[in-house]
Amino acid sequence: MKIIFLGAPGSGKGTQGEKLANQYGYQQLTASSLLRQTLQSGDDLAKQIQTDMDAGRLVSDALVWQVLSKEILRCERASQDVVLDGFPRSLAQLDFVNSASQQYDYLFYFDVSDHVVAQRICGRRVHLASGRVYHETYAPPKVPGHDDVTGEPLVHRPDDRIDVVSKRLATYHEKTMPILDVVRENISQGRGAIKSLVTLDANRSIEAVGDELASILGCA
Repeated sequence: MKIIFLGAPGSGKGTQGEKLANQYGYQQLTASSLLRQTLQSGDDLAKQIQTDMDAGRLVSDALVWQVLSKEILRCERASQDVVLDGFPRSLAQLDFVNSASQQYDYLFYFDVSDHVVAQRICGRRVHLASGRVYHETYAPPKVPGHDDVTGEPLVHRPDDRIDVVSKRLATYHEKTMPILDVVRENISQGRGAIKSLVTLDANRSIEAVGDELASILGCA
């Protein structure tokens, strides 16, 4: 089984990817984590990525796809289920997916309102040393503003502030949302790498979304 998760930041796709990995043995593939792993390897691909970063450029879509496709192929050879989490994020990236030999059983679109995204992200607080994440409403610490384990102060990261979140959402609507129309058209015409598009109501609880996913994938 190969599936793709598409959704705004804060839509819950990362959380659901982790659940599929921990409970059902899926390999959760994200561009950011694989890029970090590749950089640590020091191979030729790592050197190309480092060159982009040293020049102050975003890592090119072509290099990102090389990293992802290498891991997708490894999982395929090992007969491992894959969830491609957060890629593609643009029509250009979708072209890479469609040009490869792999087929994807589902693209799950996590449909969530901007208001809910803002609530989820702006309410997050983090213990930087451990990476533990809390939420003022949904997962509050025992003592407000302090980590449950160490008692140290929690941090409101700059990326979790409303002005930054608004910009990220604007980019998502402009660059990523058009993917849905293209995928729907491809499916209707029998083209492309994605066989089916399923919309999930991601405004719901983690448990509700996870239960629906597990049912569709035959995990439940």
